[in-house]
Amino acid sequence: MTGAVLRNQVWEHVCRHVDGLSVGTTVHALHERGVLALLAEGRPVDVADLARDFSANPGYLHVALGLLANQGWLTARAPGPAVETLTCTATPQGKAVLSGLALHYATATAFLPLARRLGHVLFGEYDPDGEKEFATALDLMREEWQVPARARPVSARLTVLAHLDGHLAGPVMAHLAKHGMLERPEGVTFTGGGPANPGALRTACDILAHQGWAVVDEEGARLTPHGVVAAACARQYWHPVSYLPLLGSVDELLFGDPASARTAPDEDAHLDRELDIVFSGDVFSATCEEPFLEICLPLFDTADPGSQPALVVDSGCGDGTLLHALYTAVRERTERGRRLAEHPLLMVGVEPSAVARRITAERLAAAGIPHLVVDGDITDPDAMARSLAAHGLDAGDALHVSKSVIHDRDYLARAARPVPDGEIPPRMLRFFATPDGQAITPDAMAHDLTAHFADWRSVADRHGLVVIEAHAVDAARSAELVGRTMATDLDATHGYSHQYPVEPQVFAWAAKMAGFHSRAHRDLGVSQVGHTMLTIDHFTTRRER
Repeated sequence: MTGAVLRNQVWEHVCRHVDGLSVGTTVHALHERGVLALLAEGRPVDVADLARDFSANPGYLHVALGLLANQGWLTARAPGPAVETLTCTATPQGKAVLSGLALHYATATAFLPLARRLGHVLFGEYDPDGEKEFATALDLMREEWQVPARARPVSARLTVLAHLDGHLAGPVMAHLAKHGMLERPEGVTFTGGGPANPGALRTACDILAHQGWAVVDEEGARLTPHGVVAAACARQYWHPVSYLPLLGSVDELLFGDPASARTAPDEDAHLDRELDIVFSGDVFSATCEEPFLEICLPLFDTADPGSQPALVVDSGCGDGTLLHALYTAVRERTERGRRLAEHPLLMVGVEPSAVARRITAERLAAAGIPHLVVDGDITDPDAMARSLAAHGLDAGDALHVSKSVIHDRDYLARAARPVPDGEIPPRMLRFFATPDGQAITPDAMAHDLTAHFADWRSVADRHGLVVIEAHAVDAARSAELVGRTMATDLDATHGYSHQYPVEPQVFAWAAKMAGFHSRAHRDLGVSQVGHTMLTIDHFTTRRER
């Protein structure tokens, strides 16, 4: 077997695990309420009618059905030229899954509470009840979750089994990777002390062995060639695992009171914020850093340092990885870096999350980078400008940057801005959910994004915006790429937490309608997953600069 074939096999395995974590509670909730039985009849069903008949929150129901479409189990269409409603129809494979296999998701999703505390079971104080439940889950995995061997088509059965396995394999890989257990050349040992509980660690390794990723004996476990590749992909599990609290509340989001699903004293009750922040920083370092720097560094390498940005403002700064990387590169690779004593550069992190603000401040301070970290949100650039002014800083002197936070802005439901005749948003068969579960049409979202860009013109007129943004992909394309893309994870975690990633062409249209032009552009992800995952743009308001 060639290395490329092996990598592709493992990547498909990982993608299907992540799909399962992302869609499992949705399938279970829709099955329990009888929605899937109706869809499995194969007749076209209007989503608005479905929401009314089952007393579902229409915005979140659109998200849920979109996940099924991503898996190729439904097709969606808009009856007319204006996308005011969607009609869904089960595909042949969808009928098989929705009618005969969906009930088995209940078995795996029942272990999500265990998955949420798996880090404690593996590495915390000894938890005999947790270890027993963990071993029971392994037994069910070995029994193929009691899915009948004669279930047909075989492809649907194998997909469902991979989804169910993901409910255990995903959290196991995430926590073992977080604790560095997959990087040891000697493998994992069950004796001799160490940070892990031996019994739980043995169960975790048996789960990896069931995937063909480890060989286990009495002393420990070693990774197989497939397991070595899987270990290199293990951080991909961090994103869905960080959202397990949200995914566990899907039934309430769909059919109950969305506000009660989020009622908690913790502002980040729907996810493990620290793990999500680390994952975001990891994505930047692995995927975005070099193309981002290619766009930014020329701005600090001009003949006149006095005309360059006096500060960099990162709205949604996460763990400060972007600010750290940019300052280091400016210092080491540009003319500005050789003149920082004369023309200092301040790195400013703006974040609504107290956890992220703390992590960013600690990171930049440890690196000796001049910095300021303030509370703020990308939704409100005027408030951000006032906050900087309180520190004697002019937001107009900044290069404004962001990574994957424009889609996390608040939806303000503003009226559409005037656009030139004939300039309509690109067609998008994707609805979104407000925090209270109402549906947002595709055109309304495109116009809200346009208004958001327009809000940034006043502070970004001088040096512009360098924006890294994650993108959704059309459900039909996602269905073609099952086993290659993790688009379902993005749609589930973002859709249920009322975040609003759009397709690349919609994003570009909104920026253009707000008066921005892209001086530099990069597409990321096409060669790996078959569609644009991320774009990087330097948006400015003047073409001639």
